[in-house]
Amino acid sequence: MKKIIYILPIFILVALASCKQTTSNASEKESPVISKLDSMDREHAQSVRRSGDHISKAYVSDGLLYLNANIKKDHRVFGYAQPDTLSERLFLLSVFTNDVENNPFNLPVGAHYELDMYTQLRIKYQSHDDRFVKAIATDSLGKKTTLYFEKKWVELEDELDQ
Repeated sequence: MKKIIYILPIFILVALASCKQTTSNASEKESPVISKLDSMDREHAQSVRRSGDHISKAYVSDGLLYLNANIKKDHRVFGYAQPDTLSERLFLLSVFTNDVENNPFNLPVGAHYELDMYTQLRIKYQSHDDRFVKAIATDSLGKKTTLYFEKKWVELEDELDQ
């Protein structure tokens, strides 16, 4: 009986240690994926900042948002759920292949290189304020999603005429 009393605590400690080890390994496997996306996100944002004025911007024409990709100019325009850059990212226009291919950020409205008249996704301009442009994205199935873009990345029709 005394042997069982001595062995039982040791068995419990070994069992707990092995459970903790399994949990630790699972989170370690997930961390590199998240840090790789974070690293890529930072690197691409810095590339766009370094490009200065040599970037492509989205523009509004006939009430729709467009962006013609140019491999010689960077662009990286996020569509947010709210007029706040800290809100959920829903959509991305990017010149960077690893931003777009297979939608690595799992954005609900997707990741695209450009928006043109052949793109099935339509983004209709709604309004704007000093910081954000509000638009409605409609996919090929007719599902509508409200998006907010930073105004600095969108040229409005009245601005294009000047």
